[in-house]
Amino acid sequence: MDWKVILAPTDFSDHSKHGLLTARDLARECGARLVVLHVVVDALPALLPDVAGFQYDEISEALQRRAEQTLPEFFPETEREGVAVEFRIEFGVPHDEIVRVADELPADLVVIATHGRTGAAHLLIGSVTEKVIRRCRCPVLVVK
Repeated sequence: MDWKVILAPTDFSDHSKHGLLTARDLARECGARLVVLHVVVDALPALLPDVAGFQYDEISEALQRRAEQTLPEFFPETEREGVAVEFRIEFGVPHDEIVRVADELPADLVVIATHGRTGAAHLLIGSVTEKVIRRCRCPVLVVK
């Protein structure tokens, strides 16, 4: 495999950590750059223009600062050795942003985790992973 850029989305869950470590191992083996993406769900402006006296911009900036702090804590330097890592934070609908960033990079591979949602919740809500698989132009590796 001649992967140069691997995209690994994370929501800071244990499942996404497993996917991230798999992406790291693949990047290390291929000498690829690993782009770790966190998408902050951007639903507030559609719901409330002003929440408890805070303007949306203030909330958005706080969420970005928190994500910027959490990414390197979630994937510390000791786990990144031997891999070129770039952190990205985007705002929006997670599956849309993952696909957009994969196209923009362009990514050669997306490594994404799932916890195997089944039953009624899966039918009603769907999953970010499933939507990424359907829409992504590059290969997608799903880690369970």
